[in-house]
Amino acid sequence: MRTALLFALSAGLACASPAQPPIANSDAGQPAPPYDAGMTRTWYRDMMPIVQVHCLSCHREGGVGPFRLDDPQLGSAMAGAIAAVVAEGTMPPWMPNSDGLALLGDRRLSDAEKAVVAQWAAQGGVVGDPADAPTEPPPPVDHLDDADIEVAPARPYLPVRLGERDDYHCSVVDLGLSEERDFVAYEVLPGATGLVHHVILFAGPLGRALEQEDTPGSGYTCYGGPGARGFRNIGGWVPGTTVTRLPAGTGQLLQPGEGLILQIHYNTAVLEPVEDRTRLRFKWAEAPVTHHLQLVPQAARPLNIPAGARGHVESDLWEVPIRASVFSTLPHMHAQGTAIRLDRIRDGEQQTIIHIPRWDFNWQQAYFFAAAEGIELRAGDQLRLTCTYDNNTDSEVNWGESTTDEMCLNYLLVSLDGDGDPGIEPATCQEAVRCIYERCGLRDTVCHRACGEALGGADQRALLAVYQCGVRNRCLNREQLADDCAEQLASCVG
Repeated sequence: MRTALLFALSAGLACASPAQPPIANSDAGQPAPPYDAGMTRTWYRDMMPIVQVHCLSCHREGGVGPFRLDDPQLGSAMAGAIAAVVAEGTMPPWMPNSDGLALLGDRRLSDAEKAVVAQWAAQGGVVGDPADAPTEPPPPVDHLDDADIEVAPARPYLPVRLGERDDYHCSVVDLGLSEERDFVAYEVLPGATGLVHHVILFAGPLGRALEQEDTPGSGYTCYGGPGARGFRNIGGWVPGTTVTRLPAGTGQLLQPGEGLILQIHYNTAVLEPVEDRTRLRFKWAEAPVTHHLQLVPQAARPLNIPAGARGHVESDLWEVPIRASVFSTLPHMHAQGTAIRLDRIRDGEQQTIIHIPRWDFNWQQAYFFAAAEGIELRAGDQLRLTCTYDNNTDSEVNWGESTTDEMCLNYLLVSLDGDGDPGIEPATCQEAVRCIYERCGLRDTVCHRACGEALGGADQRALLAVYQCGVRNRCLNREQLADDCAEQLASCVG
């Protein structure tokens, strides 16, 4: 019984502050009541300050958590289980280690808060006197009430129970765009709260997504990726996330004819399936954005993880071709992954950007950096992506999107136009992209730089024009799908 309860808690007790903007301060390390081994801890006086900050964004009436923690009696009844998952580090769900850069929305409890939880549970989960409750109400839940558009799949979807496996389903959404739009904020609104474990958003050619459906509006089964060529990751949602607001002056571009694929992980291994129709809200930019953001991937390919291997390591070292500002990172592996890290190497010195020493596929998400201006990457910096695996099967595991395959992948949300308009004509930009398309491999940055220098200057501004043209035409940012990128480069140069 305890195992089943802990599994349910791990799936749903997402005591989480929003993992992405607009929250600009970390919840980790918030003051907790002073630890005193001789005092009796109570829910109202000692636990409520912790629960209000770390838990109520999910575990409230109408929230995504499977039970409420705004009810003292329910909290008291689950005291032992709550203390167990807190002690194990399973809850609140936060995978990054502290040796990386500072991140927004850090959900970790301080040592003092953990001690309070443990003591309260050990003493029997005393409810206490309501007069001791915090006088300040919990912070209100943020919603995108000024959204310009709200969209949803054409039909609801009833998830399928697959024994001990969860259901991963892709739903297609028509945005109905007739002109380019930059979005500056979005909100994901799960229909079946509690059942929806996480959502990954992809944008790309609507027609290709519709081709994946057996019947119109049905969606299709997917795992690891969108299952349709030409789609790029533009964001996501995990329990506790409210509105995702992009940094000031930035936006992400959506083009006419593009649609969305919502890859949704349904927690059917624990919960009874019910119909879901997850909705999305977008806020468009009211003025031209200063910096267009793109998710740029780095991948270690090919992957060859021997059968039964423990602690197997795969890595990729990539030289950054131009200066960029990075605002978030999204590491990605599958079920055999155990650890992932990204390091920046500059002038022989290494700095950890993000390190996840205990990977859990179920809690993957994007992480925004605490620095409002992002982090700087310079031309010539190297990024080392390192993934560690325990192959618990009797077969070699390779790269792929199915449940039996693996990935070693990280996305960076970057701005490549920090130097402003290079002042190069579109035709010249296309000439440079044609050079890359015909002469260079997708990862041959030396060749890319030579194509940039051919524009008449060896400085960064020339090369920047190449990447502006390429990125804005969906090129040079899908290196794990080389054929698709080549096709897009061909259309870019006409």
